[in-house]
Amino acid sequence: MSKKKSGISIYRQIADILILRIKQGAYKPGERLPSDRDLSDEFGHNRHTVRRALDILEGEKLITRQRGRGTFVVDMPHVQGKRTSLRLGLVDLAKEIGERPKATLLDTYIQSAEKDGVSHKIPFKDEYYVVHRLRLVADDPLIIETIHIPISTAPDLLKHDLVSSLRELLLVAYGIQIVRVDISIESIISDAYMSRLLEIPIGAPLILEKRVAYTADDTICEYSEHIYRGDRFTFSQEFHKQS
Repeated sequence: MSKKKSGISIYRQIADILILRIKQGAYKPGERLPSDRDLSDEFGHNRHTVRRALDILEGEKLITRQRGRGTFVVDMPHVQGKRTSLRLGLVDLAKEIGERPKATLLDTYIQSAEKDGVSHKIPFKDEYYVVHRLRLVADDPLIIETIHIPISTAPDLLKHDLVSSLRELLLVAYGIQIVRVDISIESIISDAYMSRLLEIPIGAPLILEKRVAYTADDTICEYSEHIYRGDRFTFSQEFHKQS
């Protein structure tokens, strides 16, 4: 690598190469990376440039530096969520990797169905609550959630603990049991706000999941949007032929 190209700094180019190697398995989880000197020799640039590249990987939590031992690839569990059964929360997903999920409440407010951009998708006739949360597993930010619940469905919702499971809150406090969820999934890219919350580069791939939840009498009790980090989740679907 002899010169800067396409306006991209040398250390960013080196970082991108190392990230690609990690994602392709050339450097496996727990494996020690070549020393700064070896990387400097390989790429033909000084150690300061190499260290700046490694700073990027460390910032993206792909590596960890251990004094006296070297630089190691972080073992990042890959979460899989199967939509073959009714699984609505990060709790279900986190169990698969043995971690306790956490949540940070970002914002809550009341919105009029006549003045928002959701009413054309979800037929809320009255005002509803909006709950904006960041979900984490092992202290890694993984999901941005925006949840809409009609006030008529859950009066005084904002007085409750909104960090814990909202599904359980609706059931225990209001007797609302979700029996069906319509889900759509699409790919998007991260903007500056999403990148700051999820600690990923701007333009990184994300998965947007939209859910419409129904009660037994086919009443819509919740509309939500969940933005997943594209590098940490895989969604799979199983189909079974009915006899």
